[in-house]
Amino acid sequence: MKSIYQLLLAFLVFCSLSSVSCKKTNGGNSFSLKDAVITGYDQRACPCCGGFMINFRGETKSYTGQFYLIENDLSLHGITGASVFPLFVKMEYNYLEKCSGNFIAITKLTKK
Repeated sequence: MKSIYQLLLAFLVFCSLSSVSCKKTNGGNSFSLKDAVITGYDQRACPCCGGFMINFRGETKSYTGQFYLIENDLSLHGITGASVFPLFVKMEYNYLEKCSGNFIAITKLTKK
């Protein structure tokens, strides 16, 4: 009987630690003015597609390497579908827990 309680206690501790470790907060996800390249608009037709594509590795071609999709409306920063890409920017952002984690929300953006 004692081993059942120990097993149950271990399971409860594991569940509570794993649920706490999966939560993301602004303090853990926000970066201070990181260099990035906005490569264009994602025109794929899928549920987790659409939005401007951005990467942090200097890639200048769309759909190349690891890229993220921007959740925000970039027209507030003067960036539209008619803008000339690639755009080199400095920005702060947060990762979003959406569609396999490839979305970000920009909190600050400046063009280089």
